[in-house]
Formats: sequence, C-alpha cells, structure tokens
Amino acid sequence: MSGIIDYAGLYPPANLSLNEAFGNFRRYQSQPEAWMLSRFVIPAKRLSELPAFNEALSFTTLGRGGGHVDAFFENLKQDIADVDSFQSLHPNSQVDMFEVALPASSLTDKFTANDIV
Repeated sequence: MSGIIDYAGLYPPANLSLNEAFGNFRRYQSQPEAWMLSRFVIPAKRLSELPAFNEALSFTTLGRGGGHVDAFFENLKQDIADVDSFQSLHPNSQVDMFEVALPASSLTDKFTANDIV
C-alpha cells in the first residue's frame, strides 16, 4: 500500500491554487501518513509555475491532448519539452508518470511512432 496516492489538489473537489496545492503536498511529505503519498499531479504546461523547492519529489504530469492526431502530436512535443525543461532545473526530482487522453480519431487514423519525432 506504500505510495498508492497521487495528490491532485489542483482538481475537484479541492480545486486549490497551485501554491496552496503544492504547499500541502510538500507539508504532507512530513506527516505520519506520508508513506501512502506518491506523486504531485500537475499539467505538464504548468510545471514551470511551481514555486522553488529543494526536495526530491515525484510528479505525475497531464498532457494537453488534442482533438485530432496532428494536434495531439504537436501538443505531445510541447509536453515533452516542458518535462525536459523541468527535469533540467530539478535533477533530483522526477516526472515518472505521464497521462494524456488520446484523440478519438486516433482509433481510426493511421500513424506511427515516427509521427512524433
């Protein structure tokens, strides 16, 4: 059961500001129940808005997605750039989970991994 909870304070029902949610997450790291806590959930495009920190933390990032395959891949490139930039500024922390909704058209459009390169 260790590390089974990702903290999503930016989202309902909490709907906290980024500073409040991230402050809670950092504070919860020192609580007796911290053994259950895993990652801070944040959109990839908002990683650069995080306040300064020194702890080694883990993050789940949410991708932008896209209404169609071309937009999806363009947004995926931006998400990867956002994560890379964050990781270079915070080498002790890790973005080790990435979630993104596939466009409905991805079920019918034909594309390959080379499309995102």
